[in-house]
Amino acid sequence: METTLGTMGYSYYYPQKDAQRFESFLSELESEFGGRRVPWDIRGGAIDLVTVFEVVVGWEALSFIAKSIASKYLDGLLNTDAIKKVGATHRQQVVSLSKKAIDALRGMCSKLSTVIQNGLDGMSINRDLAVTLRFQIDDLSCYVVVNQDGVDHQSFDSIPKAIDRLVQLKSLGFVVDDAHTSQLFFDFETGYWRYLFIPTNEAFGHHIDRCIDLENGEILLLSSNQEFIERFSPSVEDQLKFLISPFRE
Repeated sequence: METTLGTMGYSYYYPQKDAQRFESFLSELESEFGGRRVPWDIRGGAIDLVTVFEVVVGWEALSFIAKSIASKYLDGLLNTDAIKKVGATHRQQVVSLSKKAIDALRGMCSKLSTVIQNGLDGMSINRDLAVTLRFQIDDLSCYVVVNQDGVDHQSFDSIPKAIDRLVQLKSLGFVVDDAHTSQLFFDFETGYWRYLFIPTNEAFGHHIDRCIDLENGEILLLSSNQEFIERFSPSVEDQLKFLISPFRE
C-alpha cells in the first residue's frame, strides 16, 4: 500500500546578494518543478548548519495520510517493541511514498547534483557552505546536506530511498517524540544515507548526542564531539554542514 501525496510544492531559499548568480538555475528549477523563490537578507538560528542554497519540499497531506495508514495498522500491535519485530518488507508495504513522489524527488536530486558538480554558469558554489533539501514529517524537520564532502552523483540516487525509510520509521513510532530537528547523513562504508541525527534540546550548542540507524531503527547515544568524530569521520571541510558542528572546541 502506498500513500497518495497531495501537491508536492518547492520553495527555493538563497541569499538575496546571490540572486543574479542563481538566476539561470532558479529559472530551470521553476520551469521543470515549479515552486517559489524565497530570497533572504540575514539568516540566523540555533543550528550551526549554514546554507548557501536550500530547497524546501512541501508535501501537503503526507503527514496526515501516513499517520492514518499507520494508525490503522498499529491497532493490531501492542507497542513499539512489537512493531520492531515486523519485517522490513512488511513495514514498507504499510507506509511508503508513492512512486510519483519518489520520481519527483529523484529528479530534484539529479538537478541539484548537476549544479553542485558543474557550478553556476562556470562559477562553483561555495563548498564550505551547505546545499540542502529540507522537508517536514509531522513535527519533525529534516535537513539533507546534498554537498556533504565526498558525496557523488550516484549517492544522490539513494536520497529518495532514505527519505522513504524515514517516513516509515517516523510513522511507525521509531522516532522519539522529542525529536524536532534532524539531519540525514551519508555513510560511506555502506554507501547509503544511513544515519539520522536527532540531537536533544539540551545538546544544541554542544554536540550531536543522539542519532538513529535507519537500517534497524535503533537509537545511538553519543557522549561528546570526539566520540562523534570517531564514529562518523566527518570532514573538516564540512564543519558548517552539521546541525551542531562536531569541530566545536
